[in-house]
Amino acid sequence: MPQTVRAHTPRGGTHFLFSYDGTDLAPAQGIFPNGFKTDLRAANSYIVAAPSIHPDGGVYKWDKEAHPARTELAELPAPLLAYLKARPWAPTERANPGAEPELVEEGQDEYGARQAAKLAAKGFAKPEARAALEAMIETRFAGGWEGLDPRHPWKPKDVERWLRGAYEKYYDPDGTDTEAEEREAIAFLVAPRAATTPVATPEVPQSVIDLWFEPGDTWAARADDRVPYLVPGILHSGTLAMTVSDPKTGKTWLAFDLMLSVASGRQFVGNYPVELTGPVYYLATEGVHADSRDRLFALARGKGLEPTEALKALTFNWRTGARLDDPKFLGELLKRAPGYALIVVDVLGEAHGADENSSAEVLDFLRTVKPLANAGPTLLLVHHTNKSAEAAGANRIRGSSAWYGAMDDLIILERGEKDVRTTARMNTRAGAPAKPFSFRWPEDTVTADQLVTLDWQAVNDKEDEARKAEDAILTAIRREPGITQTGLRGKGGVANARLRGVLDTLVARGLIEVREGGVHKANGVMQLVSGYYPIGDVLPVPEAQDEQDEQAD
Repeated sequence: MPQTVRAHTPRGGTHFLFSYDGTDLAPAQGIFPNGFKTDLRAANSYIVAAPSIHPDGGVYKWDKEAHPARTELAELPAPLLAYLKARPWAPTERANPGAEPELVEEGQDEYGARQAAKLAAKGFAKPEARAALEAMIETRFAGGWEGLDPRHPWKPKDVERWLRGAYEKYYDPDGTDTEAEEREAIAFLVAPRAATTPVATPEVPQSVIDLWFEPGDTWAARADDRVPYLVPGILHSGTLAMTVSDPKTGKTWLAFDLMLSVASGRQFVGNYPVELTGPVYYLATEGVHADSRDRLFALARGKGLEPTEALKALTFNWRTGARLDDPKFLGELLKRAPGYALIVVDVLGEAHGADENSSAEVLDFLRTVKPLANAGPTLLLVHHTNKSAEAAGANRIRGSSAWYGAMDDLIILERGEKDVRTTARMNTRAGAPAKPFSFRWPEDTVTADQLVTLDWQAVNDKEDEARKAEDAILTAIRREPGITQTGLRGKGGVANARLRGVLDTLVARGLIEVREGGVHKANGVMQLVSGYYPIGDVLPVPEAQDEQDEQAD
Protein backbone atom coordinates (compact mmCIF):
# COMPACT_ATOMS: atom_id res chain seq x y z
CA MET A 1 0.00 0.00 0.00
CA PRO A 2 1.57 3.35 -0.99
CA GLN A 3 2.04 6.11 1.59
CA THR A 4 -1.03 8.36 1.51
CA VAL A 5 -3.19 10.59 3.70
CA ARG A 6 -4.66 8.75 6.70
CA ALA A 7 -7.11 9.54 9.48
CA HIS A 8 -8.24 7.65 12.60
CA THR A 9 -11.81 7.25 13.80
CA PRO A 10 -12.89 7.42 17.47
CA ARG A 11 -13.56 3.66 17.52
CA GLY A 12 -10.13 2.61 16.27
CA GLY A 13 -10.76 2.51 12.51
CA THR A 14 -8.49 4.03 9.88
CA HIS A 15 -9.38 5.97 6.73
CA PHE A 16 -6.94 5.61 3.79
CA LEU A 17 -7.53 8.32 1.18
CA PHE A 18 -6.58 7.94 -2.52
CA SER A 19 -7.15 9.80 -5.76
CA TYR A 20 -8.47 7.80 -8.76
CA ASP A 21 -9.76 8.18 -12.34
CA GLY A 22 -13.35 9.05 -11.38
CA THR A 23 -14.85 5.67 -12.27
CA ASP A 24 -18.32 5.27 -10.75
CA LEU A 25 -17.45 3.05 -7.77
CA ALA A 26 -20.54 2.28 -5.72
CA PRO A 27 -19.96 2.36 -1.95
CA ALA A 28 -19.73 -1.06 -0.34
CA GLN A 29 -18.98 -2.94 2.87
CA GLY A 30 -16.80 -6.00 3.42
CA ILE A 31 -14.89 -5.70 0.13
CA PHE A 32 -12.12 -8.13 1.14
CA PRO A 33 -12.84 -11.77 2.11
CA ASN A 34 -10.32 -11.71 4.96
CA GLY A 35 -12.59 -11.47 7.98
CA PHE A 36 -11.74 -7.79 8.50
CA LYS A 37 -14.33 -5.05 8.01
CA THR A 38 -13.09 -3.03 5.05
CA ASP A 39 -15.49 -0.56 3.45
CA LEU A 40 -15.34 1.50 0.27
CA ARG A 41 -16.46 5.12 -0.06
CA ALA A 42 -16.23 6.87 -3.44
CA ALA A 43 -18.26 8.80 -5.99
CA ASN A 44 -21.37 10.18 -4.25
CA SER A 45 -20.78 8.63 -0.81
CA TYR A 46 -19.01 10.30 2.09
CA ILE A 47 -16.91 9.84 5.24
CA VAL A 48 -16.75 11.84 8.46
CA ALA A 49 -13.50 13.81 8.17
CA ALA A 50 -11.06 14.93 10.84
CA PRO A 51 -11.24 16.90 13.08
CA SER A 52 -14.99 16.22 13.45
CA ILE A 53 -16.35 15.23 16.86
CA HIS A 54 -18.65 12.20 17.13
CA PRO A 55 -21.88 12.69 19.12
CA ASP A 56 -20.48 10.42 21.85
CA GLY A 57 -17.49 12.77 22.29
CA GLY A 58 -14.86 10.87 20.28
CA VAL A 59 -12.69 12.84 17.85
CA TYR A 60 -11.69 11.99 14.27
CA LYS A 61 -7.95 12.73 13.96
CA TRP A 62 -5.50 13.06 11.10
CA ASP A 63 -2.55 10.71 11.40
CA LYS A 64 0.39 12.91 12.45
CA GLU A 65 2.72 11.04 10.10
CA ALA A 66 0.26 11.21 7.18
CA HIS A 67 -1.37 14.61 7.68
CA PRO A 68 -2.85 16.18 4.49
CA ALA A 69 -0.77 19.32 5.11
CA ARG A 70 2.43 17.28 4.83
CA THR A 71 1.48 14.20 2.80
CA GLU A 72 0.52 13.91 -0.86
CA LEU A 73 -2.64 12.08 -1.78
CA ALA A 74 -1.47 8.85 -3.45
CA GLU A 75 -3.10 7.47 -6.57
CA LEU A 76 -5.17 4.33 -6.04
CA PRO A 77 -3.01 1.37 -7.20
CA ALA A 78 -4.16 -0.01 -10.58
CA PRO A 79 -4.64 -3.64 -9.35
CA LEU A 80 -6.82 -2.39 -6.49
CA LEU A 81 -8.87 -0.19 -8.83
CA ALA A 82 -9.45 -3.14 -11.17
CA TYR A 83 -10.54 -5.27 -8.20
CA LEU A 84 -12.99 -2.60 -7.02
CA LYS A 85 -14.47 -2.24 -10.49
CA ALA A 86 -15.03 -6.02 -10.72
CA ARG A 87 -16.83 -6.06 -7.32
CA PRO A 88 -16.16 -9.79 -6.65
CA TRP A 89 -17.67 -9.47 -3.15
CA ALA A 90 -21.11 -8.45 -4.48
CA PRO A 91 -23.86 -11.10 -4.01
CA THR A 92 -25.48 -12.64 -7.09
CA GLU A 93 -28.61 -10.85 -8.29
CA ARG A 94 -31.78 -12.13 -6.68
CA ALA A 95 -34.87 -12.97 -8.61
CA ASN A 96 -37.19 -11.61 -5.93
CA PRO A 97 -37.56 -7.85 -6.58
CA GLY A 98 -39.67 -7.30 -3.47
CA ALA A 99 -36.97 -7.95 -0.86
CA GLU A 100 -35.29 -5.12 1.04
CA PRO A 101 -32.38 -3.26 -0.60
CA GLU A 102 -28.75 -3.55 0.43
CA LEU A 103 -27.48 -0.30 1.87
CA VAL A 104 -24.00 0.89 2.71
CA GLU A 105 -24.61 4.32 4.30
CA GLU A 106 -24.14 4.43 8.06
CA GLY A 107 -26.28 5.64 10.97
CA GLN A 108 -29.22 7.96 10.40
CA ASP A 109 -28.72 8.12 6.62
CA GLU A 110 -28.88 4.32 6.44
CA TYR A 111 -32.15 4.41 8.36
CA GLY A 112 -33.77 6.90 5.95
CA ALA A 113 -32.57 5.09 2.83
CA ARG A 114 -33.81 1.76 4.18
CA GLN A 115 -37.29 3.15 4.87
CA ALA A 116 -37.51 4.56 1.31
CA ALA A 117 -36.53 1.18 -0.10
CA LYS A 118 -39.14 -0.61 2.04
CA LEU A 119 -41.86 1.69 0.76
CA ALA A 120 -40.81 1.03 -2.84
CA ALA A 121 -40.64 -2.72 -2.23
CA LYS A 122 -44.20 -2.71 -0.86
CA GLY A 123 -45.60 -0.98 -3.93
CA PHE A 124 -46.20 2.54 -2.59
CA ALA A 125 -46.17 5.24 -5.27
CA LYS A 126 -43.30 7.71 -5.17
CA PRO A 127 -45.49 10.67 -3.96
CA GLU A 128 -46.86 8.47 -1.15
CA ALA A 129 -43.34 7.47 -0.13
CA ARG A 130 -42.23 11.12 -0.18
CA ALA A 131 -45.10 12.11 2.15
CA ALA A 132 -44.26 9.24 4.52
CA LEU A 133 -40.54 10.12 4.63
CA GLU A 134 -41.25 13.82 5.23
CA ALA A 135 -43.57 12.83 8.09
CA MET A 136 -40.79 10.65 9.47
CA ILE A 137 -38.35 13.59 9.45
CA GLU A 138 -40.81 15.86 11.22
CA THR A 139 -41.75 13.39 13.94
CA ARG A 140 -38.29 11.90 14.49
CA PHE A 141 -36.41 15.18 14.63
CA ALA A 142 -38.97 17.16 16.62
CA GLY A 143 -39.14 14.36 19.16
CA GLY A 144 -35.38 14.43 19.72
CA TRP A 145 -34.80 10.89 18.44
CA GLU A 146 -31.69 9.49 20.10
CA GLY A 147 -30.28 8.08 16.88
CA LEU A 148 -30.24 11.45 15.08
CA ASP A 149 -27.11 13.59 15.04
CA PRO A 150 -28.47 17.08 15.89
CA ARG A 151 -25.60 18.76 14.02
CA HIS A 152 -26.67 17.08 10.75
CA PRO A 153 -30.50 17.04 10.75
CA TRP A 154 -32.34 15.42 7.86
CA LYS A 155 -33.30 17.79 5.07
CA PRO A 156 -35.73 17.61 2.10
CA LYS A 157 -32.82 16.96 -0.27
CA ASP A 158 -32.05 13.80 1.72
CA VAL A 159 -35.59 12.54 1.03
CA GLU A 160 -35.13 13.06 -2.71
CA ARG A 161 -31.81 11.21 -2.61
CA TRP A 162 -33.40 8.25 -0.79
CA LEU A 163 -36.25 8.19 -3.32
CA ARG A 164 -33.85 8.18 -6.26
CA GLY A 165 -32.03 5.25 -4.70
CA ALA A 166 -35.24 3.31 -4.09
CA TYR A 167 -37.22 4.08 -7.25
CA GLU A 168 -34.60 4.80 -9.90
CA LYS A 169 -31.46 2.83 -8.96
CA TYR A 170 -33.38 0.32 -6.84
CA TYR A 171 -30.76 -1.42 -4.69
CA ASP A 172 -31.12 -5.19 -4.20
CA PRO A 173 -32.57 -6.27 -0.84
CA ASP A 174 -30.56 -7.59 2.12
CA GLY A 175 -33.49 -9.31 3.90
CA THR A 176 -32.35 -8.58 7.47
CA ASP A 177 -35.79 -7.63 8.81
CA THR A 178 -38.59 -10.13 9.45
CA GLU A 179 -41.95 -9.63 7.74
CA ALA A 180 -43.48 -8.48 11.04
CA GLU A 181 -40.73 -5.91 11.63
CA GLU A 182 -41.14 -4.69 8.07
CA ARG A 183 -44.89 -4.21 8.42
CA GLU A 184 -44.44 -2.42 11.75
CA ALA A 185 -41.93 0.01 10.23
CA ILE A 186 -44.15 0.77 7.24
CA ALA A 187 -47.20 1.27 9.47
CA PHE A 188 -45.27 3.70 11.66
CA LEU A 189 -44.20 5.75 8.65
CA VAL A 190 -47.58 6.09 6.98
CA ALA A 191 -49.86 6.33 10.04
CA PRO A 192 -51.10 9.81 11.07
CA ARG A 193 -48.93 11.15 13.87
CA ALA A 194 -50.01 13.35 16.73
CA ALA A 195 -48.04 16.56 17.11
CA THR A 196 -45.01 16.07 19.28
CA THR A 197 -43.51 18.54 21.69
CA PRO A 198 -40.25 19.98 20.32
CA VAL A 199 -37.10 19.61 22.40
CA ALA A 200 -37.07 22.59 24.75
CA THR A 201 -34.48 25.26 24.04
CA PRO A 202 -32.63 26.17 27.26
CA GLU A 203 -33.76 29.54 28.58
CA VAL A 204 -31.13 32.28 28.54
CA PRO A 205 -31.02 34.16 31.87
CA GLN A 206 -32.18 37.77 31.62
CA SER A 207 -28.90 38.90 33.19
CA VAL A 208 -27.01 37.42 30.24
CA ILE A 209 -29.39 38.99 27.70
CA ASP A 210 -28.89 42.36 29.41
CA LEU A 211 -25.14 42.06 28.85
CA TRP A 212 -25.71 41.18 25.19
CA PHE A 213 -27.52 44.50 24.69
CA GLU A 214 -26.01 46.80 27.32
CA PRO A 215 -26.52 50.59 26.98
CA GLY A 216 -23.30 52.59 26.79
CA ASP A 217 -23.89 54.62 29.97
CA THR A 218 -24.45 51.53 32.15
CA TRP A 219 -21.47 49.82 30.52
CA ALA A 220 -19.25 52.79 31.41
CA ALA A 221 -20.62 53.00 34.97
CA ARG A 222 -19.98 49.30 35.52
CA ALA A 223 -16.32 49.46 34.51
CA ASP A 224 -13.71 49.05 37.25
CA ASP A 225 -11.18 51.80 37.91
CA ARG A 226 -8.50 49.34 36.85
CA VAL A 227 -8.23 45.88 35.40
CA PRO A 228 -8.91 43.30 38.15
CA TYR A 229 -5.93 41.11 39.01
CA LEU A 230 -5.54 37.61 40.32
CA VAL A 231 -1.86 38.37 41.04
CA PRO A 232 -0.89 42.02 40.29
CA GLY A 233 1.43 42.39 37.30
CA ILE A 234 1.34 38.66 36.54
CA LEU A 235 -2.19 37.34 35.99
CA HIS A 236 -5.52 39.12 35.56
CA SER A 237 -8.80 37.73 36.82
CA GLY A 238 -11.11 36.03 34.33
CA THR A 239 -8.66 35.96 31.44
CA LEU A 240 -6.94 33.48 29.13
CA ALA A 241 -3.30 33.04 30.16
CA MET A 242 -0.35 30.82 29.31
CA THR A 243 2.87 29.68 30.95
CA VAL A 244 5.37 28.66 28.29
CA SER A 245 8.65 26.99 29.18
CA ASP A 246 11.64 24.99 28.12
CA PRO A 247 11.90 21.45 29.55
CA LYS A 248 13.11 21.15 33.14
CA THR A 249 12.36 24.73 34.16
CA GLY A 250 10.08 24.01 37.12
CA LYS A 251 6.83 24.93 35.34
CA THR A 252 4.73 22.54 37.44
CA TRP A 253 6.45 23.70 40.64
CA LEU A 254 5.47 27.28 39.77
CA ALA A 255 1.90 26.21 38.88
CA PHE A 256 1.56 24.37 42.21
CA ASP A 257 2.84 27.42 44.12
CA LEU A 258 0.30 29.62 42.31
CA MET A 259 -2.54 27.19 43.01
CA LEU A 260 -1.80 27.11 46.74
CA SER A 261 -1.45 30.91 46.86
CA VAL A 262 -4.77 31.53 45.13
CA ALA A 263 -6.51 28.94 47.33
CA SER A 264 -5.07 30.28 50.60
CA GLY A 265 -4.27 33.95 49.99
CA ARG A 266 -0.57 33.42 50.82
CA GLN A 267 1.98 35.27 48.66
CA PHE A 268 2.87 33.83 45.26
CA VAL A 269 6.53 32.64 45.29
CA GLY A 270 6.79 34.41 48.65
CA ASN A 271 6.72 37.89 47.10
CA TYR A 272 3.50 38.76 45.23
CA PRO A 273 0.17 39.39 46.99
CA VAL A 274 -2.92 37.57 45.73
CA GLU A 275 -5.85 39.91 45.16
CA LEU A 276 -8.48 37.29 44.39
CA THR A 277 -8.61 34.05 46.33
CA GLY A 278 -10.85 31.05 45.81
CA PRO A 279 -11.03 27.37 44.85
CA VAL A 280 -8.71 26.04 42.14
CA TYR A 281 -9.26 23.35 39.50
CA TYR A 282 -6.23 21.38 38.19
CA LEU A 283 -6.44 19.32 34.98
CA ALA A 284 -3.32 17.12 34.86
CA THR A 285 -2.37 15.34 31.64
CA GLU A 286 1.05 14.21 32.84
CA GLY A 287 2.98 13.68 36.07
CA VAL A 288 3.47 11.08 38.80
CA HIS A 289 0.66 11.02 41.36
CA ALA A 290 2.72 10.45 44.53
CA ASP A 291 5.49 12.89 43.49
CA SER A 292 2.94 15.62 42.76
CA ARG A 293 1.23 15.10 46.10
CA ASP A 294 4.58 15.35 47.91
CA ARG A 295 5.46 18.56 46.04
CA LEU A 296 2.14 20.16 46.99
CA PHE A 297 2.49 19.10 50.62
CA ALA A 298 6.08 20.47 50.80
CA LEU A 299 5.05 23.79 49.19
CA ALA A 300 2.05 24.09 51.51
CA ARG A 301 4.35 23.65 54.54
CA GLY A 302 6.64 26.31 53.06
CA LYS A 303 3.69 28.73 53.07
CA GLY A 304 2.85 27.88 56.68
CA LEU A 305 -0.21 25.82 55.73
CA GLU A 306 -1.37 22.45 56.95
CA PRO A 307 -1.17 20.39 53.71
CA THR A 308 -4.33 18.32 54.04
CA GLU A 309 -6.41 21.39 54.89
CA ALA A 310 -4.80 23.44 52.11
CA LEU A 311 -5.64 20.85 49.47
CA LYS A 312 -9.34 20.91 50.36
CA ALA A 313 -9.61 24.09 48.25
CA LEU A 314 -8.16 22.29 45.21
CA THR A 315 -10.10 20.04 42.81
CA PHE A 316 -8.15 17.55 40.67
CA ASN A 317 -8.75 15.84 37.35
CA TRP A 318 -5.76 13.52 37.47
CA ARG A 319 -4.83 11.98 34.11
CA THR A 320 -8.32 10.73 33.30
CA GLY A 321 -7.90 11.41 29.59
CA ALA A 322 -10.42 14.26 29.74
CA ARG A 323 -9.91 16.83 26.99
CA LEU A 324 -11.07 20.39 26.63
CA ASP A 325 -12.49 19.72 23.16
CA ASP A 326 -14.73 16.93 24.47
CA PRO A 327 -18.20 18.54 24.55
CA LYS A 328 -19.37 16.40 27.46
CA PHE A 329 -16.40 17.21 29.68
CA LEU A 330 -16.29 20.87 28.67
CA GLY A 331 -20.00 21.20 29.38
CA GLU A 332 -19.55 19.82 32.91
CA LEU A 333 -16.55 22.08 33.55
CA LEU A 334 -18.46 25.14 32.30
CA LYS A 335 -21.22 24.44 34.81
CA ARG A 336 -18.69 24.52 37.65
CA ALA A 337 -16.35 27.24 36.29
CA PRO A 338 -17.98 30.18 38.16
CA GLY A 339 -17.05 28.46 41.43
CA TYR A 340 -13.30 28.59 40.70
CA ALA A 341 -10.85 31.48 40.86
CA LEU A 342 -8.25 29.61 38.78
CA ILE A 343 -8.26 26.68 36.32
CA VAL A 344 -4.85 25.21 35.42
CA VAL A 345 -4.30 22.85 32.46
CA ASP A 346 -0.93 21.08 32.72
CA VAL A 347 0.11 20.37 30.02
CA LEU A 348 -1.88 21.86 27.15
CA GLY A 349 -0.63 19.57 24.36
CA GLU A 350 -2.39 16.48 25.76
CA ALA A 351 -5.65 18.30 26.57
CA HIS A 352 -6.94 18.80 23.02
CA GLY A 353 -6.89 17.22 19.56
CA ALA A 354 -6.21 20.31 17.43
CA ASP A 355 -3.15 20.64 15.22
CA GLU A 356 -1.20 23.21 17.25
CA ASN A 357 0.59 24.43 14.10
CA SER A 358 -2.68 25.25 12.31
CA SER A 359 -3.94 28.73 13.14
CA ALA A 360 -7.46 27.78 12.04
CA GLU A 361 -7.59 24.74 14.35
CA VAL A 362 -5.96 26.65 17.22
CA LEU A 363 -8.47 29.50 16.92
CA ASP A 364 -11.37 27.03 16.81
CA PHE A 365 -10.07 25.36 19.96
CA LEU A 366 -9.53 28.68 21.76
CA ARG A 367 -13.04 29.84 20.85
CA THR A 368 -14.27 26.62 22.42
CA VAL A 369 -12.47 27.13 25.76
CA LYS A 370 -12.76 30.93 26.04
CA PRO A 371 -16.17 30.63 27.78
CA LEU A 372 -14.34 29.05 30.74
CA ALA A 373 -12.49 32.33 31.36
CA ASN A 374 -15.61 34.36 30.58
CA ALA A 375 -17.37 32.47 33.38
CA GLY A 376 -15.06 34.07 35.97
CA PRO A 377 -11.86 32.08 36.61
CA THR A 378 -8.42 32.69 35.11
CA LEU A 379 -7.70 29.87 32.65
CA LEU A 380 -3.95 29.13 32.74
CA LEU A 381 -2.62 26.84 30.00
CA VAL A 382 0.82 25.32 30.64
CA HIS A 383 2.59 24.89 27.29
CA HIS A 384 6.05 24.19 25.86
CA THR A 385 8.47 26.31 23.85
CA ASN A 386 9.60 25.46 20.34
CA LYS A 387 13.14 24.34 19.53
CA SER A 388 14.16 27.42 17.55
CA ALA A 389 17.46 28.86 18.73
CA GLU A 390 16.71 32.14 16.96
CA ALA A 391 13.26 32.83 18.38
CA ALA A 392 12.82 34.81 21.59
CA GLY A 393 10.07 35.81 23.98
CA ALA A 394 6.53 35.10 22.81
CA ASN A 395 7.91 33.82 19.50
CA ARG A 396 9.15 30.75 21.34
CA ILE A 397 5.62 29.43 21.96
CA ARG A 398 5.38 26.02 20.28
CA GLY A 399 2.95 25.93 17.38
CA SER A 400 0.94 28.63 15.62
CA SER A 401 1.30 32.33 16.49
CA ALA A 402 -2.46 32.22 17.16
CA TRP A 403 -1.66 30.90 20.65
CA TYR A 404 0.11 34.13 21.58
CA GLY A 405 -2.42 36.34 19.82
CA ALA A 406 -5.25 34.99 21.99
CA MET A 407 -3.48 35.28 25.35
CA ASP A 408 -4.26 38.10 27.78
CA ASP A 409 -1.30 37.24 30.02
CA LEU A 410 1.90 35.33 29.34
CA ILE A 411 4.61 33.96 31.65
CA ILE A 412 7.80 32.85 29.86
CA LEU A 413 10.12 30.53 31.82
CA GLU A 414 13.77 30.04 30.81
CA ARG A 415 16.74 28.33 32.32
CA GLY A 416 20.22 28.13 30.83
CA GLU A 417 22.05 24.81 30.65
CA LYS A 418 24.37 25.76 33.53
CA ASP A 419 21.89 27.89 35.49
CA VAL A 420 20.51 26.70 38.81
CA ARG A 421 17.64 29.19 38.71
CA THR A 422 14.70 29.66 36.36
CA THR A 423 13.87 33.15 35.09
CA ALA A 424 10.23 34.22 34.68
CA ARG A 425 9.31 37.08 32.33
CA MET A 426 5.79 38.46 32.15
CA ASN A 427 3.88 39.90 29.23
CA THR A 428 0.40 41.30 29.65
CA ARG A 429 -2.21 42.89 27.39
CA ALA A 430 -3.41 45.37 30.03
CA GLY A 431 -1.45 47.20 32.71
CA ALA A 432 2.27 47.09 33.46
CA PRO A 433 3.77 43.60 33.78
CA ALA A 434 5.77 42.69 36.87
CA LYS A 435 9.52 42.86 36.46
CA PRO A 436 11.28 39.59 35.67
CA PHE A 437 12.13 37.40 38.63
CA SER A 438 13.94 34.12 39.18
CA PHE A 439 13.17 31.15 41.39
CA ARG A 440 14.89 27.94 42.39
CA TRP A 441 13.08 24.64 42.72
CA PRO A 442 14.25 21.34 44.25
CA GLU A 443 15.80 19.09 41.61
CA ASP A 444 16.00 16.14 43.98
CA THR A 445 12.95 14.14 44.98
CA VAL A 446 11.10 15.75 47.89
CA THR A 447 9.05 14.06 50.58
CA ALA A 448 5.67 15.15 51.89
CA ASP A 449 7.10 16.16 55.31
CA GLN A 450 9.68 18.59 53.85
CA LEU A 451 9.29 22.36 53.78
CA VAL A 452 9.89 23.95 50.37
CA THR A 453 9.89 27.55 49.12
CA LEU A 454 10.80 28.64 45.59
CA ASP A 455 13.40 31.20 46.77
CA TRP A 456 12.22 34.28 44.82
CA GLN A 457 14.83 36.79 43.65
CA ALA A 458 14.56 39.91 41.51
CA VAL A 459 16.35 39.54 38.21
CA ASN A 460 17.20 43.26 38.11
CA ASP A 461 19.35 43.39 41.26
CA LYS A 462 22.08 44.79 39.02
CA GLU A 463 19.78 47.04 37.05
CA ASP A 464 22.48 49.31 35.64
CA GLU A 465 24.36 46.37 34.17
CA ALA A 466 21.18 44.90 32.69
CA ARG A 467 20.16 48.25 31.17
CA LYS A 468 23.58 48.67 29.57
CA ALA A 469 23.31 45.21 28.01
CA GLU A 470 19.84 46.01 26.66
CA ASP A 471 21.03 49.34 25.22
CA ALA A 472 24.03 47.68 23.55
CA ILE A 473 21.88 44.99 21.87
CA LEU A 474 19.21 47.53 20.85
CA THR A 475 21.91 49.70 19.27
CA ALA A 476 23.26 46.72 17.33
CA ILE A 477 19.77 45.88 16.03
CA ARG A 478 19.11 49.50 15.02
CA ARG A 479 22.41 49.55 13.20
CA GLU A 480 21.71 46.27 11.38
CA PRO A 481 17.94 45.59 11.17
CA GLY A 482 17.24 41.91 10.54
CA ILE A 483 20.32 40.66 12.39
CA THR A 484 19.91 37.12 13.80
CA GLN A 485 20.58 35.94 17.33
CA THR A 486 23.76 34.29 16.10
CA GLY A 487 24.88 37.58 14.56
CA LEU A 488 24.30 39.36 17.88
CA ARG A 489 26.65 37.12 19.81
CA GLY A 490 29.42 39.15 21.43
CA LYS A 491 27.84 42.52 20.58
CA GLY A 492 28.35 45.15 23.26
CA GLY A 493 30.17 42.69 25.47
CA VAL A 494 26.96 40.82 26.32
CA ALA A 495 27.68 37.20 27.25
CA ASN A 496 26.04 34.58 25.03
CA ALA A 497 24.34 33.03 28.07
CA ARG A 498 22.54 36.33 28.74
CA LEU A 499 21.71 37.25 25.14
CA ARG A 500 18.36 35.48 24.92
CA GLY A 501 17.15 37.07 28.15
CA VAL A 502 18.13 40.54 26.90
CA LEU A 503 16.26 39.95 23.63
CA ASP A 504 13.17 38.73 25.50
CA THR A 505 13.18 41.90 27.62
CA LEU A 506 13.46 44.14 24.55
CA VAL A 507 10.56 42.25 22.89
CA ALA A 508 8.45 42.52 26.05
CA ARG A 509 9.19 46.28 26.26
CA GLY A 510 8.00 46.69 22.67
CA LEU A 511 11.34 47.98 21.42
CA ILE A 512 12.10 45.18 18.94
CA GLU A 513 10.23 42.47 17.05
CA VAL A 514 11.08 39.23 15.26
CA ARG A 515 10.40 38.79 11.55
CA GLU A 516 11.21 36.13 8.99
CA GLY A 517 13.29 37.15 5.97
CA GLY A 518 15.10 35.52 3.06
CA VAL A 519 18.86 35.07 2.95
CA HIS A 520 20.79 33.88 -0.12
CA LYS A 521 23.26 31.13 0.81
CA ALA A 522 26.55 30.53 -0.99
CA ASN A 523 24.93 27.88 -3.20
CA GLY A 524 22.32 30.40 -4.37
CA VAL A 525 19.47 28.87 -2.37
CA MET A 526 17.14 31.26 -0.54
CA GLN A 527 16.69 30.34 3.14
CA LEU A 528 14.18 31.84 5.60
CA VAL A 529 15.70 33.03 8.89
CA SER A 530 14.33 34.94 11.88
CA GLY A 531 15.84 38.37 12.42
CA TYR A 532 15.37 41.20 14.91
CA TYR A 533 14.03 44.61 13.86
CA PRO A 534 13.60 47.84 15.84
CA ILE A 535 10.07 49.12 16.45
CA GLY A 536 9.38 52.83 15.93
CA ASP A 537 11.83 55.48 14.81
CA VAL A 538 15.33 54.21 14.10
CA LEU A 539 17.79 56.56 15.82
CA PRO A 540 21.21 57.21 14.29
CA VAL A 541 24.05 55.38 15.96
CA PRO A 542 26.85 57.69 17.20
CA GLU A 543 30.22 57.20 15.57
CA ALA A 544 31.85 56.55 18.93
CA GLN A 545 29.42 53.69 19.48
CA ASP A 546 30.27 52.35 15.99
CA GLU A 547 33.95 52.24 16.90
CA GLN A 548 33.24 50.61 20.25
CA ASP A 549 31.16 47.87 18.59
CA GLU A 550 33.84 47.29 15.95
CA GLN A 551 36.43 46.80 18.70
CA ALA A 552 34.06 44.39 20.46
CA ASP A 553 33.72 42.39 17.23
